[in-house]
Amino acid sequence: MWRYLAALVLLPLVGVVVLAAAAAQARAAEAESAERAEAAVRALALLDAARSGAEREMMPILSLHVIDDPAAAAALGIPTSLLQAQRSTAMEQAERARELTDEALAQVPAGSIGARAADRAAADLAVLRNLSHSGELDVEEVYIGFLAVSTDLMAAQETAAAAATAEGVPGATLRAIRDVQTVAHLAQSASRQMPLYLGSLFTGGGDTIIGSRTAWQTAWLDYTDAQRQMDSLSQDPLVEQWRETRGSPAVTRVDGVLATGLGAGVARDMEIGDVVTLIFASQERSVLLTELVAAAVSEVQELVSADRERAHDRLQLVFVLGASLLAGSLLGAILLGHSVARALRLLAGQATQISEGSLVEVEVAGPREVRTVSAALGSAVAGLRRIQDQAQGYLLYRPMPAADAGALLRRSQPAGQA
Repeated sequence: MWRYLAALVLLPLVGVVVLAAAAAQARAAEAESAERAEAAVRALALLDAARSGAEREMMPILSLHVIDDPAAAAALGIPTSLLQAQRSTAMEQAERARELTDEALAQVPAGSIGARAADRAAADLAVLRNLSHSGELDVEEVYIGFLAVSTDLMAAQETAAAAATAEGVPGATLRAIRDVQTVAHLAQSASRQMPLYLGSLFTGGGDTIIGSRTAWQTAWLDYTDAQRQMDSLSQDPLVEQWRETRGSPAVTRVDGVLATGLGAGVARDMEIGDVVTLIFASQERSVLLTELVAAAVSEVQELVSADRERAHDRLQLVFVLGASLLAGSLLGAILLGHSVARALRLLAGQATQISEGSLVEVEVAGPREVRTVSAALGSAVAGLRRIQDQAQGYLLYRPMPAADAGALLRRSQPAGQA
C-alpha cells in the first residue's frame, strides 16, 4: 500500500521540488549579479577617490616645482618671498592629497575591476613623485604625468561603471551610476584648468601645452560642457547640492575669472595677489566638487547595497517557501498514509469477523474508496442479517413435523450407526 501511495504522491512532489529549485536558481543568479554590481561600484568609488586625490596633488606639486626653481620663478615674475611663504602650505596640501590617493589605490582588491589600473597608477605616481622631487622633470612634464594618471584612472572608473550597469541593476541605480560619471567628469575637467590658465598668464606660449592660450581655452570649453551635462542629474538631493556648489563664492570667483580671461590680454592684467587668491579659490572649488562626487558615490553604494539585500531576501523567501511546500507535502503524505492504513486495517478486521460468521457492525470511515467498500460490506451484512432474521422467524413459527425430523436425523447419522 505504501508503495502505491508513494507513487501517487511522488509525481506532484517532484514537480514542487523542480519548481522550487528553478526559482531558487533564478534568485541565486540575481543575488550574485547584485553582489557583482556592488563590487563594481565599490571599485568605482575607490578609483574615483584615487583619481581625485591625484588631481588635487597635481597643483601643489606644480607649485613646489616652481618654488624650487629660481629660473622658473624669475620667468614668471613672481617674487621669491611670496613663493617661499607658500611652500609649507603647498607641501601640506600635496601630502594630504598623496595620502588620500595612496590609501584609495591600496584598497582596490587584487583581481577586481580596476586593479590593474590601480597598480599602474601607484607605480606611475611613485616614479612621477621621485622625478619631480629630484628636479629631473620640468613643469609641463609633471603636469602631463599627472594628467596621464588621471586619464587612466577615469578610464578604469568608466569600465567599473559599465560592469555595474551590465548586471541589470534597477533603473534608479543605473541613473545614479550615470550621475557619478557626470559629476566625476566635471571634477576632472575642473582640475585641469588652473595649471593651463596660470601658464598662459605668465608665459609667452610657444610650443608648450602650459602657456598655450588654446590649451587652457579648450580646457575651459570642456569644463563648461561638463557643467551643461550636470543638468541631466536624476537625483534631487544631488541637484540641490550642485546648485549650492555652483553658487558658492569659490566656484563663482574661479568661473568668473576664467570666463573673463577668454578675452585677449585680459588675463595678463592680473596682480600677483589676485593670482594667489585665485589659486586658493580653485583649490576650494576642487574640494567642493570632490564632495559632490563623494555624495553621488555614496548614494550609488546605498542603492546597490539595497539591491543586494532585496535579492538575498527574495532568495531566502524562495528557500522558505520551497522547504515549506516540501515539508507540507511529506507531512500530508504521511498523514494520508496513516489514515488510509488505519481505515484498511479496520475494514480488514471487520471482513475477517464477517467471514467467520459474526455479522458485526461495519464502520464507514477513511478515504472515499475505503468508505465505498465499507458501505458495500455494510449493505451485505445488513442483507445477511435480514436473511438470518427471516430464517429464525420461519423456524420459530413453522415447526418441522416429527416424521420429517426423524428421517432427517437418520440421514444425518454416519453409516453403521443406524
